[in-house]
Order: sequence, then structure tokens, then C-alpha cells
Amino acid sequence: MTKISLSDARIVTMRELSQRTSQVIQDVCQSGQPALITRHGKFLAAIAPVGDITVDAAIQSLVGSAPYPDETDESDALIDAETARKQLGLHP
Repeated sequence: MTKISLSDARIVTMRELSQRTSQVIQDVCQSGQPALITRHGKFLAAIAPVGDITVDAAIQSLVGSAPYPDETDESDALIDAETARKQLGLHP
């Protein structure tokens, strides 16, 4: 897993994020540097390119609990973590 360096992170206010969400996300993805979101001068969250974080835990938390439509069947079906990873274009 690649560590995210917050020392070079861009500071983005909640107002700026609200008004320019698409541009902030595009900037984060292009620069590879995270953005720290603040409200009234307090840090609330960080936005980082998905390639820099491990999403295995998030996928594992969804496996077995979230329905995913099966292309071969009209009923809701559950998928395993590896299938979810492939369909999302993620690599282990």
C-alpha cells in the first residue's frame, strides 16, 4: 500500500468543495496529491486518488451485504471481493 503524504496536501474549504466539487476531484486525481477539507478552520476529511489507498476493506465490507445485479440472471445476486475488484477496475 502506498502511504498518502498529507504534508503536501491542498487545503480546501467546505464552501470551495461545495461550489467546485468536480474541479477539486479532478485536481486531486491529476496532481496525485490529496486535498484536506476544512470547515471553520477544522479538518473534516481528506480526498485522495483511489490508486493511493487500499480499498480492500471497503470491498470486503460490501461483499455479502450489498446486492449486485447478475448479468445472467434477473434476480439480485451477491458478488465476491475479487469479482467486485475486477468490475471496478481495481488491482490487489
